[in-house]
Amino acid sequence: MRKRRGGRRSRPKESGKPKGNRDVVRKHREKAADAIHLEDEAKRLHTLNHKLQGRLQLLEALEAEIVRLRVLLADFQAKRLMQNWAFSHLRSNAVALASNVCQRTMHQEQGDDLA
Repeated sequence: MRKRRGGRRSRPKESGKPKGNRDVVRKHREKAADAIHLEDEAKRLHTLNHKLQGRLQLLEALEAEIVRLRVLLADFQAKRLMQNWAFSHLRSNAVALASNVCQRTMHQEQGDDLA
């Protein structure tokens, strides 16, 4: 067997085919890289979506708690208003009653003094 020397090649290079083949391989690699990038992005978005769903459930629970607390506050305010009204109403009645008792007592005392 003979060894080849120098820069001679065994076959002459075809100008169109290797270049076209390189373009096809390059495009395939780009598509594969794009697919990997899209898969990574899909995983990231899936994880983000899962976290956001958890936050949304937490917010819904907090909103329900806010509604419950507002109802309790309204009940408390209504009871307090009723108690204040009842107390002021009873107080005004008690003052009026005491005033009437005092006036009667004074009239009776004046009547006893006159008699």
